[in-house]
Amino acid sequence: MKPYIILCIIFVTLVPAKVPFYPKHISKYLTKENPFVYDNLAKEQIDKQKVRFYEGNFDTKLSAKYDNKDYALTQGEFLEFNVAKPIENGMDFLLGYRKATGVQEYNNIKTGNDGEIRMGVKIPVSSVIAGVNERELQLKTSRLENKKLQLNTQNNLQKFYYKIVSEYYKLLYQKNLLSLELNLLDTAKKRMKFVQKRVKNGLLPKVSFIEVNQQILNRKQRFVHAKNALEKNIEIFVMYLGIKKNTFEKVYTIPKLKKHVTLPSLSKAIKYAIRNRPDLLIYDYKLKQQEMQKGYVKQLNYPDVNVELYGLHDIQHGNGYKVSVNMDFPLERRKFEGKNEEVKMKIMQIENQKEMKISTIKSTLSYLINSMKNLQTNLYNSQKEINAAKKLEKAELKKYTLGLSTLFLVNLREISTLEIRKKYLYYLLELKLLSQAIKVEMGKKIPYHIQL
Repeated sequence: MKPYIILCIIFVTLVPAKVPFYPKHISKYLTKENPFVYDNLAKEQIDKQKVRFYEGNFDTKLSAKYDNKDYALTQGEFLEFNVAKPIENGMDFLLGYRKATGVQEYNNIKTGNDGEIRMGVKIPVSSVIAGVNERELQLKTSRLENKKLQLNTQNNLQKFYYKIVSEYYKLLYQKNLLSLELNLLDTAKKRMKFVQKRVKNGLLPKVSFIEVNQQILNRKQRFVHAKNALEKNIEIFVMYLGIKKNTFEKVYTIPKLKKHVTLPSLSKAIKYAIRNRPDLLIYDYKLKQQEMQKGYVKQLNYPDVNVELYGLHDIQHGNGYKVSVNMDFPLERRKFEGKNEEVKMKIMQIENQKEMKISTIKSTLSYLINSMKNLQTNLYNSQKEINAAKKLEKAELKKYTLGLSTLFLVNLREISTLEIRKKYLYYLLELKLLSQAIKVEMGKKIPYHIQL
């Protein structure tokens, strides 16, 4: 075996073979490294920090205070350490130590020489009875807000995924168009040899050279135009994948556009959408937020009562306690009535918005599925039209070889067949795009999971 043949075999063996790119390969590039994906994920991650901020309302706090005064007529020293722990039901627990000697400036606290240990609890009675307080409301509202943002992120990523799939089918469509134009050009080039032979034998006039050459030039332009369109589609597609064009072309080939498409049942599609569409589920979280607001607003209808209980142990003098009750009750209830009606109207508005959304989804899915049915009919008829066009083209070519037709008429037949085949491909592309649009309307879950 010759050395250069051996080298060729080794080269072919070492160079990895390209593989056809299918929709299943898309998930490989939908990671946080893809800027289009990360932009959506980052919003969700940022919002999570808001939840942590409101969780901070329940952080254990250590406080300290020290006063030392020596006035002309009074002297005093005050030292205090406290550990406070707020909990979600609105209560606050306290454990502390304090020591006061002399005259205190802002209170009348007196302790023994060794100070005193204090334990206490602050109870917002109205909040405990109502089962909700402002701190808890802020935290739970922020958690629901984050849930809404997660659903919104999911919704955006699903739309983005199906947008990429749609661009993928556009890419296949343009590749198929390019193949048709290339076949048309090759046919004209092969015909040039036939014409040369006929002219040489005196069976065709020399002007036939000009005519066939003009056809080649025209078809070259058509090919270049189709190639430019394909290049544009590739650039858009790889942009969404977050990779470079040459990286894509080193690894993948573009397959043919195939006919197989599943037509879903309208009733099943609607049921799936109502159960799974993220933007519909968001309305449920909005309603939960308003229900929480509704519980909080009820407090405005009752007195605001706060009870503080403290147990004291003076190390030198013994035990003691302190009880204090604070109450605030508005004689007019406009604040409660206004906020209560606002919450009720928001609940009605959200429920109405959800119903409107469902009606829109039903209408859109009905239109899309009916459009798919009509396109399938057009595809069937278009395939029959292609078969008829091929027969007419073949007949015209046979007449031309027998000298009973002209190159002009053969060209018309070939262009006509090409346009019919392009129309068939366009119907097929539209069918694929409608299929993706239906999946978006259904809120169809995407076959991958992204984690930061």
